[in-house]
Amino acid sequence: MEQYGFIIVLAPLLGAAINGFLGKYIQKRSGERAVGLIANASVFISFCVALAAFAAVWSAEEDAHTVVCYLFNWLNVGALRADVSLLFDPLSAVMVLVITGIGFLIHIYSTGYMKGDPGCYRFFAYLNLFIFAMLILVLGENMLLMFIGWEGVGLCSYLLISFWFTKQANAQAGNKAFIVNRIGDFGFILGMLVLYSLLRESVFTGGLAGVEAPSLLSFRFLEMNIHLLTNTELFGISAATLVCLCLFVGAAGKSAQIPLYVWLPDAMAGPTPVSALIHAATMVTAGIYMIGRLHFLFSMSAAALQVIAVIGAATALFAATIGCVQNDIKKVLAYSTVSQLGYMFLGMGVAAYSAGIFHLMTHAFFKACLFLGSGSVILGMRHEQDIRWMGGLKKYMPRTFATFLIATLALSGLPPFSGFFSKDEILWQAWKTGHHGLWLMGFISAGITAFYMTRLVILTFYGLNRLHLRPSQDLEHDHDNHDHGRHDVRESPASITAPLIILAFFSLVAGFIGIPAALGGGNRFEHFLVPVFGHHASAPHHDPMEYLLMFASVTVALAGIAAGVFFYRIRPELPDKIVSRIKTFHRIVYNKYYVDEIYGVIFVSGTKLLAKASAAFDRYVIDLLVDLAAYVLRVNSYLSGAFDRIVVDGLVNGAASSFLFSGEQLRRLQTGKIQAYVMLLLFLIVIGVSFAVIM
Repeated sequence: MEQYGFIIVLAPLLGAAINGFLGKYIQKRSGERAVGLIANASVFISFCVALAAFAAVWSAEEDAHTVVCYLFNWLNVGALRADVSLLFDPLSAVMVLVITGIGFLIHIYSTGYMKGDPGCYRFFAYLNLFIFAMLILVLGENMLLMFIGWEGVGLCSYLLISFWFTKQANAQAGNKAFIVNRIGDFGFILGMLVLYSLLRESVFTGGLAGVEAPSLLSFRFLEMNIHLLTNTELFGISAATLVCLCLFVGAAGKSAQIPLYVWLPDAMAGPTPVSALIHAATMVTAGIYMIGRLHFLFSMSAAALQVIAVIGAATALFAATIGCVQNDIKKVLAYSTVSQLGYMFLGMGVAAYSAGIFHLMTHAFFKACLFLGSGSVILGMRHEQDIRWMGGLKKYMPRTFATFLIATLALSGLPPFSGFFSKDEILWQAWKTGHHGLWLMGFISAGITAFYMTRLVILTFYGLNRLHLRPSQDLEHDHDNHDHGRHDVRESPASITAPLIILAFFSLVAGFIGIPAALGGGNRFEHFLVPVFGHHASAPHHDPMEYLLMFASVTVALAGIAAGVFFYRIRPELPDKIVSRIKTFHRIVYNKYYVDEIYGVIFVSGTKLLAKASAAFDRYVIDLLVDLAAYVLRVNSYLSGAFDRIVVDGLVNGAASSFLFSGEQLRRLQTGKIQAYVMLLLFLIVIGVSFAVIM
């Protein structure tokens, strides 16, 4: 693995470079298929090597689960040392397999979805670069490499969300994602700097373990020496708590948690493959991975874990309620992602790190399937995204429907689908650790999730097609501005449906690797991650409460599905009647509790007002003072020049003129004529004799 591990990250980078620099020429000469082939081949190579690495880690001996692939030394300045090294252990092996595996399927899907787009080469270059940045993030052996990948996925998300940048909504969504993530990144940077400064003290005071020339931000060094923060306080709180909270701000930004979740729903403006990649396999999982990688640090601060758990549970419930009333098929899935990320943070907050990573993996499969399925629906509906104007697609798009339904059942948490095992493990761990209130929030969120996903499936695939009922002003999404009825709807090509089938399969079976002991399994996934997270104390097997909570979880999911079927299949007129009675509440939830508007008033308008005030202060105060100072200097310069010209130069020039005048007068006496000299001599003799006689 040490010899070939670098290929995992190098292959996507090479694909991005080829399509980035030569893609326009290749597409012009050989067509879109050529640039797609280059991008797909690069990720496929990375996936194959990642699969081999995963197999090596899976089958390794108990003490050989971690391998560091050293490439070269990057920085070595005093106490700051950073190597470009790749860390292969069970955690990174799982993440790499998810990123490259799902990423490869999304690349295949993109060849069909982006067909006919003139910027196809640019899209695939960005997509490859996105995969590369995420791989650097999860494979980096130290926090500096993780941060490079962290910023890389932020940049790539901006490029891909605003890919169709000629549309104002896309450009604004890209800017919003970039700016909101910079807020979170500030917390990450601050936490990293505080951690470095605290550990740097230990370089000079001694007491270090594990390495001779310490790389202070290496994960191995951090884990061995994190105990040095135990009794350290900053600003009256534990140093570990301060660092963890700063890092969590970064995680909340990347993984869309309250209050930094607002960028993720707007990210739907980008192409659907981008939505799937961001929501399933890459960017939004970065915050979860970071907490998992630094679990030894977060475990030192019960307060930080409590904050993470509370915000995670609140986000899960908050976003689920918004998903119930959205009409854009991708917006429903976007808020579903925010909600499911809340589950993952809940798992991390109750120190169930393996459960959080398990849900990350299963969620990646069924959420990628749902997003790619929504893209298939959008193509079939001629780019219509409003589920109110869909319906009846089950008949015309059977493969899309079947895969979408499987992924929906997985997301709803029904057995034997994968989401049941991962979500239930998080809820059980929350209950077992005494967080009963947080369990209740997650439990309610599970029922709401099943409800809004049933609503989505029924409005999209059941009943009659309603596209012909769409208001005329909504036709702007169509390429040819014609009214497309249901007879135009057809199944997507194999390049789109094949990835859906594969993802649906894993949405069904991926959970089997984590079957808990209560159901006769050994939770092999948790056992696989023991070298990373260690063994955790657990309740006795076959705890009756665990069975009871499982039954309650399945019951609430079935209740949510039943409610969705009743309201949108059996009695479809009821939702409108109910909405008419709770118009104000519905409007608040439909408008996402006006959080964007509140942020717009407080932060956006406030920032613009501050910018205008700063500009006015600069123009009328700073510039006035500068101009006044310049005027005073000009006057002083003029007076100094006049004094120099009139007085100083006058004295110098006057002295010179007097000497010149005297010399001129004396020169007149020097005529050069002997007669004049004789006459002058006689004149002087006469004067002298006369003077002598008189005297």
